Amino acid sequence: PTLTGSLTELTTVLGKKVTVEEINTAMKKASNESFGYTEDEIVSSDIIGSRFGSLFDATQTKVLTVGDHQLVKTVSWYDNEMSYVSQLVRTVSYFASLINKK
Repeated sequence: PTLTGSLTELTTVLGKKVTVEEINTAMKKASNESFGYTEDEIVSSDIIGSRFGSLFDATQTKVLTVGDHQLVKTVSWYDNEMSYVSQLVRTVSYFASLINKK
């Protein structure tokens, strides 16, 4: 077990212009029980026990223009154990519901 949560930093190269607000709005709209969204200033220990598969951190979104492209950096937190187990339970429950429909 870890004493802190973990994070994924994803940098994406886009060929179209976007803003931080557009990225964050899209992520907020996409949030659900598996994919959380926060605008709170959090640290790794805040994520311990989180049941989200990952928690998008809107405070960390960055957009940098490089020539005709944009680099978009996003950050998503997760609890190395609880997030995995919670996602596994959701997946098993989903497949069980498909089996029960037969």
